[in-house]
Amino acid sequence: MTTRYDQERFEDIIDEIDNLLEEAIGLIPEEVYDRAKSYWYSSMVSSLNNNSEFVKKSKCSMQDTLKEWISIYGQKHIDSDTSIDDIYIEPLNLESNNNE
Repeated sequence: MTTRYDQERFEDIIDEIDNLLEEAIGLIPEEVYDRAKSYWYSSMVSSLNNNSEFVKKSKCSMQDTLKEWISIYGQKHIDSDTSIDDIYIEPLNLESNNNE
């Protein structure tokens, strides 16, 4: 079952990858920067979303996948998070069990 948490986490991952790419390209020395930006950087950024400065666009970016995912499941289907973190287990009250 898909949950809102899954979609939010997927969107967070897109942002995290984007931030890591920005950090990585910022580390590249000037002598190899242009080539790196033109090849691997542009390809990876375009795979995240098509809102980049590059002409090359992905046929299906991660952002496109998220939009499609939301359009298929909608918000009603994923209103609650069914992850194990949301399960509350009532602790046993040992005192009341002993008194009965």
